[in-house]
Order: sequence, then structure tokens, then C-alpha cells
Amino acid sequence: MEDFGRQLRQHVYDCTRLTIGVGAGPTKTLAKSAQWASKEWKQFRGVLALTRGNPQRTRKLLSLQPVEEIWGVGNRIARKLNVLGIKTALDLALTNPAFIRKNFLWSLSERYVN
Repeated sequence: MEDFGRQLRQHVYDCTRLTIGVGAGPTKTLAKSAQWASKEWKQFRGVLALTRGNPQRTRKLLSLQPVEEIWGVGNRIARKLNVLGIKTALDLALTNPAFIRKNFLWSLSERYVN
């Protein structure tokens, strides 16, 4: 998967002279988190694939991703999550879904909480 991401990244650069970050994952949300990390950390060289076969990698990324950097979480929700002690994407993923449904939009709980 990462080889394809590197090819895609190179193709876009060759055609447009723009560098892009490429992220892949088993869900749209995890793919967007991978794409965020591909830009954030140079060691990924612009490409990161999260797979079900490597849950430790996914968990580590989520533990480092601030909630305000999660796709679809705006500033207002991020502030409220921070006040509640939910600082990272992993914190959000481990939060009781009923708590999220009660305090936030239904879509937030469906998208981010297991």
C-alpha cells in the first residue's frame, strides 16, 4: 500500500509540482489521520498506511494526534473535549460511546468511538 502511495505522490508531483501527503487506512477517518501524520512527521516521507494487521501503529498515531487535528472536529468541539480530558484521538476512541452520544453530536460518536 505504501509503495502505491509513493507512486501516487510522485505522479502528482511530476504533473503539478505540488507535494502531497498520502494516507491510507481501513476507514475514512483513519485514512485522514494517516494523511495528517504523513505531512506532520518527516520519517514517513509523505506516505503512511494504517492497516488492521498493525494495530500498534494505529494506536501510537492516535495517541499523538491532538483532537483538534482530527478530521471533522472543529475548534468548539475540540475545546469541549479538552475540558473533559479528551486530548488525543486515542482518548476519544477509548471514550464510552454513550458519553459521547449524550454530550456531542451522534455523528461524532459514530465516526470516532469504537
